[in-house]
Amino acid sequence: MRWKSTALRHKDGKLILSNGRGRAPIVLEVEEIETKPRYVEMYFHRGHYYFALVYKINVPPKQETGIAVSVDMGEIHPIVCHDGENTIIYNGRFVRSITQYRNKVNARFQANMDRCEKRSKRWYQLLKAKRKTLDKINAQLKDAEHKITSRFISDCEKAKADTIVIGDLNGIRDRAKFGKKSNQKIHQWAFSRIAQKICYKAELAGIRVIFVSEAYTSQTCPKCANRKKPTNRNYHCKHCGFKYHRDGVGAINLWSKVSGYLLYPVVGELAAPLGVKFHWHLSRSG
Repeated sequence: MRWKSTALRHKDGKLILSNGRGRAPIVLEVEEIETKPRYVEMYFHRGHYYFALVYKINVPPKQETGIAVSVDMGEIHPIVCHDGENTIIYNGRFVRSITQYRNKVNARFQANMDRCEKRSKRWYQLLKAKRKTLDKINAQLKDAEHKITSRFISDCEKAKADTIVIGDLNGIRDRAKFGKKSNQKIHQWAFSRIAQKICYKAELAGIRVIFVSEAYTSQTCPKCANRKKPTNRNYHCKHCGFKYHRDGVGAINLWSKVSGYLLYPVVGELAAPLGVKFHWHLSRSG
């Protein structure tokens, strides 16, 4: 349910929501706000009602610097970016470990529930414990994704980038024709959540985001354009000898697409990719 601004009143630290003619209004204690929100939404989740207060904020004007940062999203490393000179890998192994732990917890609870009579008292106890535990793990996962994307946007602002280029992964789950374990990883891959967080945070920073096809970007050599499918985390072109991190190659080729280069002018060896390791205080660069 949604209340527009015209159906809201803010008085003496209370937000009063109109509830229709002849009905008592809904009163929320919100002493910290100074102005009316743009609108208020109410939703029901796990036996509780929640109210979300939405405000309009001033977005800075789009900056024009001519600097683009490309993003290759992966299942192990959620963000690998390239700005024409440097490649940065945002390590996501900790996020991956949370997902794997969530799968184990879910399987353990489900196995215990399957041994109980459905809808029995014990079954409902396990269901409640399962939901509570998974909610906590999902909150940790969401927090980690927010911190990684916030650090990435902070680095883009530091580099004065005006454009972020993201490889379009739409339909990748439909094309997944691998083994059971690999398919599970792809179907649980949070690329859409990562992309959504990058988009709205980039908009708040005045940076535009565009999506381009990432077909063969991780297989094409950025030095000689020879195409080779890598077999591990490192890319090695046997045609010209070029060696680099596989996800870094994808980011370089995405950058080349929007920068107008047919081939990225790689001269000699590129600098080794920089790594950003996840920690709980990760959010902005120093």
